Amino acid sequence: MRAVVLTGGDRVFCVGGDVELFTGCTPEELPRVLREVTDLFHPTVERLSTMDAPVVAAVHGAAAGMGLALVCAADVVVAEDAVVTTAYGGIGLTATEALEWGLVTRMVPAAEVDAVAREYATTIADGPTQAFGAVRRLLRRSSESDLHTHLADEQRSVVEAGRSHDLVEGTRALAERRRPRFTGS
Repeated sequence: MRAVVLTGGDRVFCVGGDVELFTGCTPEELPRVLREVTDLFHPTVERLSTMDAPVVAAVHGAAAGMGLALVCAADVVVAEDAVVTTAYGGIGLTATEALEWGLVTRMVPAAEVDAVAREYATTIADGPTQAFGAVRRLLRRSSESDLHTHLADEQRSVVEAGRSHDLVEGTRALAERRRPRFTGS
């Protein structure tokens, strides 16, 4: 897998949890149901956030609750005039504000969202997938470590990359002044 594209419906990316399910529970059942829902959803967000392949989200309409988590797991977000909001706080951002905050990469008209997201994914999929994964891991850990630890982590990543076909290909392509042909390995 070289890149992942997340899409929702034409009018809504993801509105979060199932409100009918939640309101159909007794107050005593609700904590168990919420646990079951998050037990299913959280591993998905974790997998999207930790895999090597970059994630591109094509966001139409609302990205609420769990939808916000999916947006945050993406490396590139293409959106129309969407609304990005938390599930419980009632705090919402329009796509313009989400762009300013860095949650959205690019705003395009609704009719272009899916095509532009796929263009990003195609371009990214032609890149060095393992190196993208290493950068994603370093960025995730950067706020939790001091400079010395971060540089040691980066050194380990660079040494590990030295074992990859893509690093050898990228270095050769640079020396030969041509475009590299990465394979993701």
